[in-house]
Amino acid sequence: HDAQARPARQLCGYYQSRACMSCISLCPVGAIHEPIDGVSVDRKKCHAHLLRVGEYLNREKGLQGKLDICGKCATGACALAPYALS
Repeated sequence: HDAQARPARQLCGYYQSRACMSCISLCPVGAIHEPIDGVSVDRKKCHAHLLRVGEYLNREKGLQGKLDICGKCATGACALAPYALS
């Protein structure tokens, strides 16, 4: 299958105008923050949260496997922007 081409412009509203910070406010563990040079992700904090949620789902819901993303950071307006471009 063909890999999707990267968009020609940055879709993240923060990087476009510094106005959008929805991913920062949506992160349940505060792993996304705003340093001086742009949005930054604490990958260790994010991964630890995913491990905890995955353990819960395995134990309480009988789901097997690992969790790759909780998805909270991918629900802002920029997540829908690729569809607006097509």
